[in-house]
Amino acid sequence: MRRASKLPRRGRSRYGKVASFAFLVASLCSGAASEPARGSVTRLGLEESLARAREGNASLLSERLAASVAQERARYSWNAFLPSLTLGGTLRNVHELAGSAPPSRGGTSLEVSAGLSLTLTAGIPEARRQSGLARDAALLSLSNAESVVERDVKTAYYLLLADRDALELAEGDRALANRQAEYVRKNYESGLASELELLQARYAAAANEPKIDEARRAYRQACREFAILLGIEPTGDIELTDTLETNPRPVRLPDPPGSYVERSYSVRSARYALETAKSERRAGLLVQRAPTVSLSESVGVSNLEDGPRAPDYGTFSLSVSIPLNGYIAGSREWLSANERETAVLKAGIALERARRETFLLVQGLVERLEGRYRSIDLAAMNERLAARAYELSGQGYRAGLVTQTEYDGARQRLLEARLAALTAGYNYKIGVIELAHGLGLTEAEVCGGEAGR
Repeated sequence: MRRASKLPRRGRSRYGKVASFAFLVASLCSGAASEPARGSVTRLGLEESLARAREGNASLLSERLAASVAQERARYSWNAFLPSLTLGGTLRNVHELAGSAPPSRGGTSLEVSAGLSLTLTAGIPEARRQSGLARDAALLSLSNAESVVERDVKTAYYLLLADRDALELAEGDRALANRQAEYVRKNYESGLASELELLQARYAAAANEPKIDEARRAYRQACREFAILLGIEPTGDIELTDTLETNPRPVRLPDPPGSYVERSYSVRSARYALETAKSERRAGLLVQRAPTVSLSESVGVSNLEDGPRAPDYGTFSLSVSIPLNGYIAGSREWLSANERETAVLKAGIALERARRETFLLVQGLVERLEGRYRSIDLAAMNERLAARAYELSGQGYRAGLVTQTEYDGARQRLLEARLAALTAGYNYKIGVIELAHGLGLTEAEVCGGEAGR
């Protein structure tokens, strides 16, 4: 579930991060590791992380450049009416060849000419409209990239918080195991516990230390990948200053899920693609069947070796051409027109598919979040049950009614229950972030009020 977006390796992929977090949770079910040596520390809250990502994320910077180019093209689309300007010069030398008659005019001459030409077609207005559509599509892509980066940063931030909290739970579990091992050692020295019980207690306290060490290394690597996502140097340690809200709100959308379909990026992008295909079809028909007008004017000066002077001649031409190949079935122009018509039909199909897929995606997210919200209460209930079972198991162990193995099992189940409750809360939060991104809403709007953090 850990995001990295569509950036050039912005970090771990979404599914890679899910696997990493699952590995961390599985690893923390038995112990904890020693605290690694820390160097420089960067303290980051969620809002500061978002601000840094907006400034330094590589994918976002690339999208801004692409949008800037598209805006420039649209701004100067009037250059379709700009004539072509040419300036040329000719150096001519006329000389006598051996055995031939002398030329009537020999020597070297210099000629300079200048000209302009302009070709007008009926498709120019549509070409300018296509520049505007391309600009709007690029701006939409930029807006979506900003939304994706925000979603990825929030998701990565809360998953890092989950990793950190899981490590803290592991530290607490290790402390419990160490206290139990010390209790058994004292009983062993007093003759109240067997050597086997002592060895079991020591093993329970230290058995999974290597796995926890690996989980800590994975956490530090996740922090470095998070720094890359933000566009900052992945050096030193990162300290997260925010926490997950303790009382999450259920999803309450202001309107039915289907009403948000048209706001999704995939649907809006498909609409632009359809409009562009229709514009290209109109422009192709106009160019294919409407007349083309060409204007040109040129002036020249010859024999400049005699000195500069006014132009000797000027030439103006006006030509009109009417294409006919488009009316011939099977011609290249006729086939191109059919391909443009097909492109419009395909774009329409893609738009309808995007609408259906977006509706199903939104509906599925809402339903999954309803289940995740209920699982928070169930996980909390299971945690209370495991805590009480561990307490009773401890009392039974000290009374000689519960074995060491059973007592260790109760502690293990308590850690698993706490990790499950932790995971349920963060899974719900990340689902809300995903739903808000898909609907084009804020998290507060998704939950029907101001969302806490």
